Amino acid sequence: MESYIAILISAGFTSIIGSIAVIVNFRINQRNRKINNTLQLAKDFDQDHSFVQVRMFMWEKFLDLPKNNYDWEDLIIEYQSNEKSSELVNITDNDLIALNRVAAFYKMIAGLIENNEVDIKLLRSLFGYNYNRFWQPLRDKFETHTNKNDRPLFVKIPELED
Repeated sequence: MESYIAILISAGFTSIIGSIAVIVNFRINQRNRKINNTLQLAKDFDQDHSFVQVRMFMWEKFLDLPKNNYDWEDLIIEYQSNEKSSELVNITDNDLIALNRVAAFYKMIAGLIENNEVDIKLLRSLFGYNYNRFWQPLRDKFETHTNKNDRPLFVKIPELED
């Protein structure tokens, strides 16, 4: 009888240790997945060299626009018309594509942060400077002057702000 009790006690300890190991393994895998997701974002952001070049010059072109050209929908319509204003002459299709891609990229980051799928500290170290130095001033202008339908595209990410 005592041997059965000893077997049950040892089986209980084994189950507890096994459960703890599963939980620890789950937490480690979850942390590693967040780090991998964050590093993949960095790789995707800087992988396309032509896009990286366009993106760097795109910021200044759009920051120089007067307030009336910050409504995204109106900007696209005016850009596609035959007679562009003098402010839009130096903006190319690639600039518009770059702006749209960066907006979509930061919107995706906001979604990943909301779903707790990225490492916030690593994300801040990788994208904090770009977000605050380049994207935030531009995003602010579009968010302020664009129509309500387009505002969600220019999403604010408090986790990346200084």
